[in-house]
Amino acid sequence: MASGVGKHKMLSVGPTEPWSLREKLCLASSVMRSGDQNWVSVSRAIKPFSEQGRPPDWFSQKHCASQYSELLETTEAPKRKRGEKGEVVETIEDVIVRRLTAERIEELKKLLRDTQDKYRKLKKEVDLIQTGHLDSRLEDLWTEVSQKKKQDEDEADLKRKATDTAYQARQAVKNTPKRVPSVTVRSPLGASPTSMEAQTDTPTPPTDTAMPQAEETSGATVDPSTGHHMPALFSFLSSTVVDVCIGSK
Repeated sequence: MASGVGKHKMLSVGPTEPWSLREKLCLASSVMRSGDQNWVSVSRAIKPFSEQGRPPDWFSQKHCASQYSELLETTEAPKRKRGEKGEVVETIEDVIVRRLTAERIEELKKLLRDTQDKYRKLKKEVDLIQTGHLDSRLEDLWTEVSQKKKQDEDEADLKRKATDTAYQARQAVKNTPKRVPSVTVRSPLGASPTSMEAQTDTPTPPTDTAMPQAEETSGATVDPSTGHHMPALFSFLSSTVVDVCIGSK
């Protein structure tokens, strides 16, 4: 299960609004059931428990991992004790769920007390109105109720717009294509850009120095008296002179 504090900490992965105790308890319970490595199952299991006005990526996998990391950082790991054989040792997941459950119970108790106080106050006002004791204040009461309703609607609208704007900004960053790093070709040390361009643009002419020598060698004959190579034309003239001399004799 969890092996260290801050294991799942991720920066800039989702909304920055605080989670409610109810949402934290749902997250911790899902992690205790599915494990802290299966964030796909954790995210899918708690999505139906999202509170009203939450953005679509509120229970995303990365956001769940980041929030659970904060729970790990604020929870002291239980000390392992040597117990009898078969004793179940409490894990840090159990500690988190137990702590959040107790806090959620206290939160519900407070909510129940506040609701009861509000009900008693409204019931008293209704009784006074029905008996005619507040006829002179009916207009003021109506104005007060209307202003309170409008204020609540305006605050909810501002919160919704802020949530939508933040969500659109996160989506824009997420969908921004990553830039491909450019490759820079560096010239060898000591070579200037001008000389490199000259070497690149100027073709190297083929070397034909061996061709004339090969042609001379292939067309030459060997002088029997000296053993040196003679050009073909000189050999032809020599043989012609010899033939003329023989013929004249």
